[in-house]
Amino acid sequence: MVENMIGKKVFLIDDLGDGEMLMCSDTVTAVLLEENSMSVRCKTSGNEFWTVGENAFFSECEAKQAFEEYI
Repeated sequence: MVENMIGKKVFLIDDLGDGEMLMCSDTVTAVLLEENSMSVRCKTSGNEFWTVGENAFFSECEAKQAFEEYI
């Protein structure tokens, strides 16, 4: 399942630290399973890691919903 994430479009939401939220999309280039945890992180073409389900979503609808909850 995790291998299937590579090459897929991922929708990202990020708190810029100034109270503003950013939503964008990118392509997954690699995945990382964190030790001692069930979390999965995906690396995007921008060389940043995002936690899947926390700030990275494979569904634009889920990303928009999480984005609106943060605002």
